[in-house]
Amino acid sequence: MVFEKKRQFFQNEEKYLIKYTTMKTGFLLVRKRSEPIATTGEECESESFLPLWRLFREASLSGGACRDIVEKHVMCKLDGTDIKFLYGVNTETRKLIKRSSRKGDLKKKFKVSEMSSISTLEVAWEHYAWGTPMPEYFVLGVPEYFVLKTDEPRFCSRVAQTNKLELLEWIREEKKCEWDEYTIKAAVIQGNLEIVKYCVANECPMYEDACVQAAKNGHLEVLKYLQEEVKAPWDEYIAFLAAQKGHLHILEYLVERKFDMFNDYTCRCAAKYGHLDCLKYLHETAKAPWDYEAVQEAHENNQTECVQYLLDNNCPLPPGWRYENGTLHTR
Repeated sequence: MVFEKKRQFFQNEEKYLIKYTTMKTGFLLVRKRSEPIATTGEECESESFLPLWRLFREASLSGGACRDIVEKHVMCKLDGTDIKFLYGVNTETRKLIKRSSRKGDLKKKFKVSEMSSISTLEVAWEHYAWGTPMPEYFVLGVPEYFVLKTDEPRFCSRVAQTNKLELLEWIREEKKCEWDEYTIKAAVIQGNLEIVKYCVANECPMYEDACVQAAKNGHLEVLKYLQEEVKAPWDEYIAFLAAQKGHLHILEYLVERKFDMFNDYTCRCAAKYGHLDCLKYLHETAKAPWDYEAVQEAHENNQTECVQYLLDNNCPLPPGWRYENGTLHTR
């Protein structure tokens, strides 16, 4: 059934054309329009193939220098989705991939988030499993109406994950694909300011924690745009996650914007994950409070530099702990 769908795809509309493109290599494999596509599994033997196509044929049939060229200059530039598409072109490409170093990268299924061109995205759109439960959100025993399913907004958010504005524009403007706040969330996580601006300009619903996601992933320019232009809300979790991830530049921006929601948990996050520069900045510049749990978290996670800094700066100690003559006694 899957093979039949694949075969039908390559035969629809332009029935005399097989085309495979990839943005990563810039290669084009194409048969001339005058040559019908073989449908019996046997490939036509015409001499009118492009030189590049002959290279692929030789690589799959005889190997040698041709296979070395394909391995070194083509295969290494393809991701798993590209490999899957190339595998589906015809017999020669299937043989080539089975004999190549990329055999183990051959996927059973495509991921929308890995599409690299409009042509590959259109394949995904036409053969998407609409209305089926999304495996990553499926929980045994949860009522069916609570299970997220593969609908247009989910598809659109996956397109945003490609990090390619032209693909999002195409799916929205050509296919009229619906979207929701998860599209802009995906763009924020990727740090793609161009896509974020496109979403805002075209009234995509705003993700409630967009600023938090920008801070968590260290995307300062996206955070600036959301806060200063869009006026998106933020809260104390921005500081928590910036400290946890060691994003000093985000903490500096928060101070610049007179952020006033630093609390003891912010210092605790920096100490627990060993971000000494963030801990120093929070204490000395941001004037963030701290408590004994900062020492406890740093000690339990073997963050010795942070422990020493906390001790040297008189951070409170957990009940029963003491620091005497340069030694920390935990009991």
